[in-house]
Amino acid sequence: MYTSTLHRFLPEIFSYAVWLYHRFNPSHRDVGDLLAERGIEVNPYVFYRGFNNLRYSLVSREGLGVAIFMGFAGLHWLLVLPQSELPLVKNLAALTGILAAIGAAGALLYMHKCYRIPARPFWNHWQTATSFGGNTLSLGALIAGGVALLAAVQSGGDTAAVLQTFGWFVALGLVIEVVGFIAHAKFNVDAEHEGAASH
Repeated sequence: MYTSTLHRFLPEIFSYAVWLYHRFNPSHRDVGDLLAERGIEVNPYVFYRGFNNLRYSLVSREGLGVAIFMGFAGLHWLLVLPQSELPLVKNLAALTGILAAIGAAGALLYMHKCYRIPARPFWNHWQTATSFGGNTLSLGALIAGGVALLAAVQSGGDTAAVLQTFGWFVALGLVIEVVGFIAHAKFNVDAEHEGAASH
């Protein structure tokens, strides 16, 4: 007999089903069949509602965070690049920058939570946060620094200050990633799961 409501699932079971769906792109019925092979009888249509539902799906929340970041970051750059002196434009630029940062933080949080489930022991480590956060800092600084450098060259600004400022963010992101990788390697050496095979 199929279970028909989402609240009856352990979060780990539902997270694993969401991961299967987004990683291998099976149909909802295939996900139901895979879980049934493991003794979890579930109506596949429950997952259809769950995968596309902010209440139950971490992946949907991650996607919302990315969409908020991309939308407000784009608006921010459209407001900043003309270098307007109007107070309204400056205030809107600051507001859209703050909202983009909030969206990015939400996307990183739920991206991290998607990986931190017991069904995926190799990734169930705090190193996922250092990878996502470090990449955000280093790659984000490279992209933003490239745009700022072009703007500084075009306007005759101080390119050395731009390179130094964004260089520190790139370096910080790389250090954060290295610390996470070292801790993750030590964790997997002593592990009793698939992570041990990778080290």
